[in-house]
Amino acid sequence: MFEDMKKYQRDKKFLDIDYRIFLLKKLEKVLKSKKEDIYEALYSDLGKNENEAFLTEYLMVRKELSYMIKNTRKFARPRKVKTSIINFLSTSYIENEPYGLVLVIAPWNYPINLSLIPLIGAVAAGNSVVLKPSSQSKATSKILKEIIEETFPREVVFCLDGPDANEIAMREKFDYIFFTGSQETGQKLYEKAAKDLCPMSLELGGKSPCLVMEDADLDLSVKRIFFGKFLNAGQTCVSVDYVLCHESLIDKFIEKMYNTVDEYYKNPLKTDKFGKIINYKEFDRLKAILDQENVDYEYDYENRKISPVILKTDTASLLMKDEIFGPVLPVIPYKDLEKSLDYINSAKTPLAFYIFTRDIKKAKAIIKKVSFGGGAINDTIEHISGNMPFGGFKESGFGSYHGKETYFTFVHKKSILNKSLLLDLAIRYPGSNINFLKRLFK
Repeated sequence: MFEDMKKYQRDKKFLDIDYRIFLLKKLEKVLKSKKEDIYEALYSDLGKNENEAFLTEYLMVRKELSYMIKNTRKFARPRKVKTSIINFLSTSYIENEPYGLVLVIAPWNYPINLSLIPLIGAVAAGNSVVLKPSSQSKATSKILKEIIEETFPREVVFCLDGPDANEIAMREKFDYIFFTGSQETGQKLYEKAAKDLCPMSLELGGKSPCLVMEDADLDLSVKRIFFGKFLNAGQTCVSVDYVLCHESLIDKFIEKMYNTVDEYYKNPLKTDKFGKIINYKEFDRLKAILDQENVDYEYDYENRKISPVILKTDTASLLMKDEIFGPVLPVIPYKDLEKSLDYINSAKTPLAFYIFTRDIKKAKAIIKKVSFGGGAINDTIEHISGNMPFGGFKESGFGSYHGKETYFTFVHKKSILNKSLLLDLAIRYPGSNINFLKRLFK
């Protein structure tokens, strides 16, 4: 199958822009027809209610798809650039060439969103794509396979699933790899890519901090942090992993956070507004951490639900060791802002960073002091919903996508000089008098 896909790329059949747009429009129709099936699958895997599934998965994919259908022809055009005076009587332009065979490895936490958005960009750019959905989100992966097979010829997009999928993906040589997942798996793929001299994008996680400053609008801050933490039961790569809260606000912050949980979820273990943990391995991991911390909490083992936990702690807590990836929010009091920023910068570079303050000038100054992938002032998560580039930095990954960046992630930019036959300047040849250039650039 892979050899057929590579041959298809070598034959350059897939470079036709009209055909790319045709396939994207076909995907749009198939998604519309499978909308209810997508909702059911997401509820089965993650307990996502229809509203959450629509906003965080279906809508984001449809927006990206609509944007790419509208702009693919423009993105694909050669782009003219200025030519140096040294190359007088010539033109310069950049040609976009698809990489060829692209591997997209998607995670389980947003299985529709994080599978299809990179796939859409790769197809728009003219590549053939091998999509490997997660084996953990079984119901959604099954729907993804149906969507792919109903939309694309096998030589254009192939859904790689089954018990040997990981082994096959690691064995095969690709022209580009796009991975979203854990740092541990990302490192293994990076080693493979290095051996193959294969370019790649890594979208990883990390402990994304949230800074609540003394002058923050506490009611609004709590509400927006609640959203950014407990969406998808905390299983979000750009989720608020922990809060650094000014010591004068911390008790009120925790009280208001629990009140907000009660307001929106009533009974988190019973409502369909609050999701569930993906599997028992993850459920047991979270439960073990909470048990070691001697935290009081409620859970439903049969339905893999853990009620939101918000607790005052410190940087020595077991919860501060690794990314939590669940409905548990450590809140750490701070007094000295600079020491708090030093703590953030001393850890692995986070994927996201959030600040809550009324002093926007100060917030912008803080952003310049902290390294992170992307973030927001007085909000959480929403920076990924527009057309801005989204991606990690240092340990949280590299490469970016969304909007225009999704297309250009999957093309090689070929620089072309088109030289005129009418004039051949002598200055570049041996023995020429170039004193006027020396005077001009002395």
